Amino acid sequence: MKKLLLSALAAVLLVACGKDDNCTQSDFVGVYNVQGKGCLLDSTNVKLTATANGTSDLNMEWEDGSNTLTLDGPLKLTDCTGSLKLVDEPTETDLTMNATLDGNTLKITYTGKFFSTQINCTETFKK
Repeated sequence: MKKLLLSALAAVLLVACGKDDNCTQSDFVGVYNVQGKGCLLDSTNVKLTATANGTSDLNMEWEDGSNTLTLDGPLKLTDCTGSLKLVDEPTETDLTMNATLDGNTLKITYTGKFFSTQINCTETFKK
């Protein structure tokens, strides 16, 4: 009886601790809504649409009903994270973007200049 109980307990612990730290492109693809307030679009009703680009990258588009921003260059994915360095001299943009997916929650941190304005902000989105 003790062996059966220990085996059952070990199985429960393995399942509880076996969180999947690997994500695929398809895990990121979808429509997300901002939780709180957006960074790039300063609104509480920002919708982010993530679509596949090739076999392992993402295109992203933010919209708030009045404005739309499209990511110029794909977000490069590695497991459950993605990153992009966006430089555009005419708009005075030199921005680093890092994204992390945890289940249906996507957190994106922006650091640098966005249209000549210094930005250091994190957005949280839910699918």
